Amino acid sequence: MNSCDFRILSQSVQISQINFEKQSFRVSTEIAFIPLKSNLSNIILNIGRDCILPNEARFEGFGKVTIDDFDAIYTRNIFNLNFSTDQSNYSIQSCKKAFIEAIDSHLGDLIIKIPDQCINYVQTHKVMKLAMDLIVSKPRNVSTKEWLPCFESPSQLCVWRFEFTVPKNLTAICCGDLIDTTSVLDDDSLKTFHYQLLVPTAPGNIGFAIGDFQMYVQPEMPEIISFVLPSLMPLLRHTMTSLNRIFVFFEELLSCRFPYSTYWQVFVDQTPDELTTYSGLSIFSLNILYHKKILDTVQHMRQILAKAVAQQFFGCFVTSKDFSEICFMTGIFVERFFGTCEFLFQVQKFLKDSCEYESRFGPITLRSKSEEFDESSSDRSLPELCSLLYLETLFKRGHLILRMLDKRLPKEQFIKFMRPQGYKPCRHKISKLYLGFIRFFWVGTMYFFILKSSELLIAKIMFGQLQCPKYDNP
Repeated sequence: MNSCDFRILSQSVQISQINFEKQSFRVSTEIAFIPLKSNLSNIILNIGRDCILPNEARFEGFGKVTIDDFDAIYTRNIFNLNFSTDQSNYSIQSCKKAFIEAIDSHLGDLIIKIPDQCINYVQTHKVMKLAMDLIVSKPRNVSTKEWLPCFESPSQLCVWRFEFTVPKNLTAICCGDLIDTTSVLDDDSLKTFHYQLLVPTAPGNIGFAIGDFQMYVQPEMPEIISFVLPSLMPLLRHTMTSLNRIFVFFEELLSCRFPYSTYWQVFVDQTPDELTTYSGLSIFSLNILYHKKILDTVQHMRQILAKAVAQQFFGCFVTSKDFSEICFMTGIFVERFFGTCEFLFQVQKFLKDSCEYESRFGPITLRSKSEEFDESSSDRSLPELCSLLYLETLFKRGHLILRMLDKRLPKEQFIKFMRPQGYKPCRHKISKLYLGFIRFFWVGTMYFFILKSSELLIAKIMFGQLQCPKYDNP
């Protein structure tokens, strides 16, 4: 299903019946969308394998899927790989080709038929509401679709509303602003947290955390609120001493206020990564907290805090249009960390890692030509087939390419094709940024071909014909 067939305007999410022992919770969601084509017959969404639908055997209790309060027929579209039964023909390229063909033919994970009673709304392009219930049990992956039905595309930006019903001893933290906390009328042991996110956000930048946390409000900056286990509060206070300066640095650098009215930080144990960022929310590992007598982790910790704040600007607020441009979002916020010496060290390290990868595995292309079929086992245009090692090196290469273009092209020419990367709801705020730093924004790789005088140089960079750039004046 093409994302142009309908447009999501808003999505509300209610999470309840949280069971930490069974690692499960119940989700009820309502999606407001507008049909863009008069012949739209199905709504196709992304949903994880660990989401249990009402018509499946493991679903407990009552649930339904409706469109404008009319019951809808829905089916789960299982992703299948059709490999040849003759194992003698197996090879890396044949398996890769079969996987790509399966991805191209896979419309989506959940197909919902629009009821006949709603056909008039489709033809007149009126706003419609899709409501559904599900149970999430032991999610194995971390993407948003693993716990929430959505159209997981960077181009589908919408506003959000969340409700979390949890025991009174727990706290729910989510993207957006906390607008209210209420008690459940029929159960005194429960309370409900109400959040809303009015900045249009893609589903991939939505996350939450629930636990027995203690709150810490940043001195002099009450919009920054951190959560940690009660016994670790002294470590949190000491670790957060530099956060105010980090915020001031980015706001002065960009001449722009922080894009979200509230910034939440949550420190939890056993996280898959040291840092995971969502819109207005950063989830850290407990391992970055340190005692005041420990000195060797200070620099690394401050880099993580600075990276989290930078990703709120570039990656959450300013987003890439598709997966092929994600490397430039990471290449933007590496521009400055802790002075010239540290920055040049980062550049040298990125250049070394990029060249070592290319010497072992082949060139890194930021945007592959459509007629090319890569000889490697991974496909660089698909997130499902892109290797983690290649992705990490791609992020470093994206920063090096931006830096090289900044040095080789005249400043006025470089600014000319750098536009705010984002959509109409974000452009008004981004346009207020200081012109001297607007060059750090990325619009999308297609804008590289606007500059005729530099078209050859840029084309070589984009398609991997110019590798391992070296700088005369780093």
